[in-house]
Amino acid sequence: MAKRESCFAKRQLGIKISTAAYGVLERRAGDRNMSPTTLARWLLLDRLGYEGEVVFRGPRRKKVIKPFSAEYRAGISLLQELQLIRMRLDQISPPRKKRKQPPVIVGDPEEIATTLHDAQALFRRVLASMSKAEK
Repeated sequence: MAKRESCFAKRQLGIKISTAAYGVLERRAGDRNMSPTTLARWLLLDRLGYEGEVVFRGPRRKKVIKPFSAEYRAGISLLQELQLIRMRLDQISPPRKKRKQPPVIVGDPEEIATTLHDAQALFRRVLASMSKAEK
């Protein structure tokens, strides 16, 4: 079985052109929905009379990064607060290794009260935002 020759480029040619010439190349490439490099390759091969198969790709698309929505940012904030409350609860009462062990309370009462207050405030905010969303 004979090896198929790849149609992808295996050699590279680098050229330098002036900013003005590149501007012309870029405008004409945009008119043809090509990248400047693809148009330069096409023009060069056409001028040389090359008749072999050449694969031309369109211009690379720039990745558009959309800003996060307000709902998404609020959700992230909620998850961060829940994570902080979970970490505090783990410090107050570490997870039990066996089911039959009674929970061990290690923290001081002020820490427990603060964590409970934060959890209740967060719960009220979630309920308030849910009622706003229903309206």
